Amino acid sequence: MAESLIHIATYSSPIEADLARARLEAEGIPAVVDNGRLLVPESAAEDAHALLTEEAADAEAAYTEASGPPAPELRCPVCGTTQVVAEPGSLLVRIALLLIGQFVPLGDQSTGRRLRCEICTYRWREGEDADGRVPSIG
Repeated sequence: MAESLIHIATYSSPIEADLARARLEAEGIPAVVDNGRLLVPESAAEDAHALLTEEAADAEAAYTEASGPPAPELRCPVCGTTQVVAEPGSLLVRIALLLIGQFVPLGDQSTGRRLRCEICTYRWREGEDADGRVPSIG
């Protein structure tokens, strides 16, 4: 009599489920995918779950390492508050206008995205100081 299968994980994507199945089978753990559900023999459930949990932790660590350190907190150069929001980019609007045949000069896009302070409503480009200058290095 065949050993009963136990459900250890559910995936929203059939590709993810098949990758998990292949990973388990590469380690000698038989697995079956049924409608996004990953099933393994009851005797192998603990090992399979440990392997998949370890894989998920490794993937999370690699993603965190690849994304680098957190971005520095943005502060308004005038009032110093951290209540700063990025304004919607007008570059996309300019590109759309170019595509329909309207010429719109792009201007200097080298200093960064447009930001606005929600407290004092000051607007500036990321990398500029309160006078609109890009600080020099050194």
